[in-house]
Amino acid sequence: MRFTKETVHEPQGGKSNIHMSSKVIEAKPFSAARVKQGGYGMLSDDFWLWRTPERGFYAVVCTLSGHGRIIMDDGMILDVGEGDVFVSSPSGQGHYEETPRGGLWEMLWITFWADTNVCPSGIIDYEVLSFNNGDDLRERIMGVFREEQYQDVQSDMAMELFEELFLVSLKRSLGLSESTLMQRHRHEFSALWTRVASSLSTGWSLDDICSVTGYSRSHVTRICLELYSKTPGEMITDIKMKQAKVMLTNSVQSVDRISTLLGYSRVSAFSHAFGQYCGLSPREYRKKYGNMGEKSTNGPK
Repeated sequence: MRFTKETVHEPQGGKSNIHMSSKVIEAKPFSAARVKQGGYGMLSDDFWLWRTPERGFYAVVCTLSGHGRIIMDDGMILDVGEGDVFVSSPSGQGHYEETPRGGLWEMLWITFWADTNVCPSGIIDYEVLSFNNGDDLRERIMGVFREEQYQDVQSDMAMELFEELFLVSLKRSLGLSESTLMQRHRHEFSALWTRVASSLSTGWSLDDICSVTGYSRSHVTRICLELYSKTPGEMITDIKMKQAKVMLTNSVQSVDRISTLLGYSRVSAFSHAFGQYCGLSPREYRKKYGNMGEKSTNGPK
């Protein structure tokens, strides 16, 4: 199946894979929100999708249950699970999505043209946000699909009401119901984590974060907990471990060298942190996933 700027391979006979019809997309709420495409799926490991860079539309992928993997053009691997929403901007890099081997990925995806008012305008490339209203999203998008099929004198009106409710839930998932102050903090900290990821070898302590943001230790911690339900230290570790996965998978650099590049003074400290995060040692992870093993089995040639 091919779409403009996208190539998709879906499991054959997937009874839970539903795409929005033109009737759904052209209804008033979705049309006003500038919806391009969308759908819902319970996707097995036969699924993969490729989106090109600078494609002119937002891509929003909400993980309702299970796990998925998103591989960015720059090599960053994003493992997304229940409560994660991946947002890629119209001018962002390309990415590849897949269901990990042997898994299921229940996802709700929707794309919006660049002039939508639904997606956060501060996302320059991509971001993974957290949401806790997955049941609402699922119920409301399934309501849209049910009413499309019901076809009585009130079904069009009911479908539009479900679309309006869905858009409210999605905006909440994307943080657009946050206060202006929290939206500002989200944009500030998104830029901060990009800076952290580009210079991990410096170590990045809490004091460094405070120096960059101009906030006190307690203020930085409070903002991170409100935005991400993680402390600043947990956020930094998360960034380091995701980058470690990329290096172990795509490079032949030694574990000692990777440890240094990620700002660890001792390789034992890196190995311990990685083991805690992934359940495997760095060398075990490289042996299992080296040379992009899973990507090469499912993806386009």
